[in-house]
Formats: sequence, C-alpha cells, structure tokens
Amino acid sequence: MELVHDLANPLTVLMGYAGLLKQEAESLAKYDPKKAEQLMEFTDIVARSAGYCHHLAENWRKVSKGTENFVELDLVDLAKEIHRVMFYSKPTITLSGLDELMVRGSRMELARVFQNLMRNALDAEPKRVEIVFEKLEDEVVVRIRDNGEGMDETTIHRAMKGGFTTKEHGTGLGLSICRHLLGAHGASIAVESVKSEGTEVRLSFPTQS
Repeated sequence: MELVHDLANPLTVLMGYAGLLKQEAESLAKYDPKKAEQLMEFTDIVARSAGYCHHLAENWRKVSKGTENFVELDLVDLAKEIHRVMFYSKPTITLSGLDELMVRGSRMELARVFQNLMRNALDAEPKRVEIVFEKLEDEVVVRIRDNGEGMDETTIHRAMKGGFTTKEHGTGLGLSICRHLLGAHGASIAVESVKSEGTEVRLSFPTQS
C-alpha cells in the first residue's frame, strides 16, 4: 500500500506537467506547426503512459484491499489500449477479427496478460505480430501470432512451467504468470510454435452466460 501511495504522487505531477506541455505546444503551433505537432505527439504519449500507470496503481490498491472484482470488459478494447500505451501503436502489431469481445474479468490482470504476450512476441524479432479475436460456439478465443524465431517443444514446456528464459535479462515467468492469471478467469492458454517459423499463443475464455 505504501508503494502505491508513493507512486501516485509523482504520477499525478507527471500528468499535470504533461497538460502544461500540451498548452505550450498549442502556443507554439502558430510559429512552428511541424515542431508543435511533434511535441503534441510526445506529450500525448507521456500523458497516456502516466495515466495507464496511475490506473495500475489504483488497481493494485483495490487488490490489496480485496475490493478488486471481476467486471464485464472488452478484450479488443483492452488489447488496443495496451498496444497504444505500452507499445506506442507499434505497426508490427495488428489487430483483426471481431471489433468487440466481451468477457468477465479483472482489467488489471488481463492487461498484464496482453502486455506479457505482446512483449514476448516482439522479443522474437518478427516482421509481424497479429492478434485475432474470435467467438466460437462455446468459447471466445484470442490468437497472438508472430513469424519470429519460434521455439521447439522442450522450450515451450519449460517456458510454461516458469523459471526458464532465453533472454539475457528475462525472468522466465511471463508465460507462467499468464497461465495462472488466465486460470483465475476460467480461461486457458496453449502455445504452438515451429523453430524459425513463428509462434501462436491461443487464449480461450468461457462465453458469457
């Protein structure tokens, strides 16, 4: 709780100064429109990132108090938010399929899942990462595909158990954390991969009753 409180104050200051920078950019527009537009873009990124961190801190506070409840949320909207705020709308990542996919869950926990899986996909150095949203008869499915370096069966098995990584500064907990967070939502994760061809991670959620 103390950590959350300590984070909230500088984040609020950061968001305030982002607003002031936006005003400066608007004043600059009449003299140098191109530079003002670039400054507005950078300011928007800072403001969104600070806002997202503030949102996470608030969710941590709720979890620590036991007040974090599952709510109805849109997985497509959540993935778009993570793509925009955490990965700066990186063009390597594309979203396709349904425009809306509703489930019940914790926004903070599912945000962690998307963030981990998008980061894993990008770390594989692909030319593209595609996130596909589907609704089947008895489940809703999210597929995260990349055409990166891929993994063999042994690596997949060890990565899912946790504590194993091929990254220089990795913890090896990403997929394991995702599996536990998804399990709390009655959802599952499956990984298929071919070495030197790419990986597909399949998330399956129960349909809304």
